[in-house]
Amino acid sequence: MIGPPLSETVKKLVGEHNSMGIDLVMQNFKKYYDSKGCKSSKVYPGVNNMLNLLFSKGVTLYLATNKRFLPTQKIIELLGWSQIFKSIYAIDKYVDRPFANKTEMLSKLLNLELIDPSDTVYIGDRMEDFEAAHSNNLAAILVQWGYGDLGSIDKKLMQTVSSADELTAEIMDFRK
Repeated sequence: MIGPPLSETVKKLVGEHNSMGIDLVMQNFKKYYDSKGCKSSKVYPGVNNMLNLLFSKGVTLYLATNKRFLPTQKIIELLGWSQIFKSIYAIDKYVDRPFANKTEMLSKLLNLELIDPSDTVYIGDRMEDFEAAHSNNLAAILVQWGYGDLGSIDKKLMQTVSSADELTAEIMDFRK
């Protein structure tokens, strides 16, 4: 499942006040997902072509995700995208101090990678992605696919796209 952080998803499934159940489900999920489940990941239509095209045009790409680092890295390798992303930032990239949220993660990414926010666009599928980008002075484009719920937001207030081709065009326009 792509979307909210694992803990958020599990709390919805087993109930927020069932801490033993949450821990057990998360443990079992991680064990399964890290060994087998991550290998079943599917790429949304057009995304592979988009990433390869952007990379070939010299666009520097980073991945910032609320997912854990180990399965994210396995998926990236499985899909043949290891060379496409300059670096991966996952919620637990720094084991001694995991990121509290996407805003903190983006801030760290910008600082460590010496990225100019005015020359950068962040792509996401949730309102939290837009808010994290905004908090870090980044332009943002939200995709209308995935598990993010954009149904209730005013799409006139933020840029959204409905396909990988549309996203590619927006990113290339942003670079001009």
